[in-house]
Amino acid sequence: MFKASLFAEQGYYRQLITDARRTEIDALRGLAILGLLFLNAPFFIYFDYGYIAPPGTHLVDSLLYGIQVLLLDGRFRGLFVALFVVGLIVQWQRRATDSRDEPMHYLRVRLYCLAVIGLVHGMLLWAGDILLGYALAGLLLVTMLDSPAKQQLRQGILFIVVGSAVLLTLSGLYIEPALTYDDEQYQGYLNQDNFHFLATRSSNAINMLLMTLVSLFSVLWLELGAMMLIAATWRSGFLSSPWPHQVKLSVGAGLLLCLLLSGIHLGYGNSFTATLSLIANSISGTITALVALHWLSRRRLRIGVGIRLLANVGRLSLSCYLAQSALMLVITHYFGLYIAQNFELAHYALLAFAIIIVQLLGANAYLRIFTQGPVEWAWRKAVERWR
Repeated sequence: MFKASLFAEQGYYRQLITDARRTEIDALRGLAILGLLFLNAPFFIYFDYGYIAPPGTHLVDSLLYGIQVLLLDGRFRGLFVALFVVGLIVQWQRRATDSRDEPMHYLRVRLYCLAVIGLVHGMLLWAGDILLGYALAGLLLVTMLDSPAKQQLRQGILFIVVGSAVLLTLSGLYIEPALTYDDEQYQGYLNQDNFHFLATRSSNAINMLLMTLVSLFSVLWLELGAMMLIAATWRSGFLSSPWPHQVKLSVGAGLLLCLLLSGIHLGYGNSFTATLSLIANSISGTITALVALHWLSRRRLRIGVGIRLLANVGRLSLSCYLAQSALMLVITHYFGLYIAQNFELAHYALLAFAIIIVQLLGANAYLRIFTQGPVEWAWRKAVERWR
């Protein structure tokens, strides 16, 4: 059995249920998708280690790397996770009030289809796929989505603690120093058939399988814990209520602690500190997303040209996310060796910015003709056929 309503009050939450789409929610989703590209761009060269500075880098590169580690890593991903959970809650509510089928069944079918999309994306395009992990965590989340908010909060904290402990334990078994440009391992990768397509795709598929295996025992539970916290705070009305000073101080202290923990990686730079930074930034990203949703539910966002452009990307978020991987695959296939040998973080940022401009303008032009993205359309058709 399932509860007919996951909401106890009227107001902003109810607006999400009754309105077809909310421009501000789409804009946040668009910001998250485009922000992910800024952080992911260097990982398309060598997914295992991400950005590896070429010879002759300058102080600016170190400053950009510090900003990325301390202020950006995990934030866009956390925002995307939060909106993913909000989407599940909204769809549950709409199905519960006026639907042909039970909400849990409908959501499971959607998530099964999303998992397939994520698996194909990860195996063929990029091992850093987030869709499969979110789908698997979502399948677990929907079984607990109508649990009391306090129970969800306890479970969320437990999952984060367990996932973090497993990740730190695995990374502590063998601590590797940070890889440098001149290391034999990295040079061997760069010289493997000069970025031959089959060689890079085989390496990508192996990385995807290994990442999925590790995720099942660690990252999956970290993501599920974040989703449970977001669901609990959303459902309880905490996000739409005024926050007393004690809550604001606690939020600030949590963000500062995560900042300090992620900063350890800048000083030591090995596989263990990288994992610690990943966990700290994931938690910081979740807190930042909660702050953003709280701000959004308490204030009315002025809808200007920039917000509408971001919202268009948000409406096509799945298509844009997959298109980013496809574009980066083509670019790295033809120019990967040159990029690895010459690109600093500023160059990656410029490349990402160029793709972002294309997607902002392209999404706006596309939605003048169509109402739904190509992948979103295929996803909807697959769900309708499956259920």
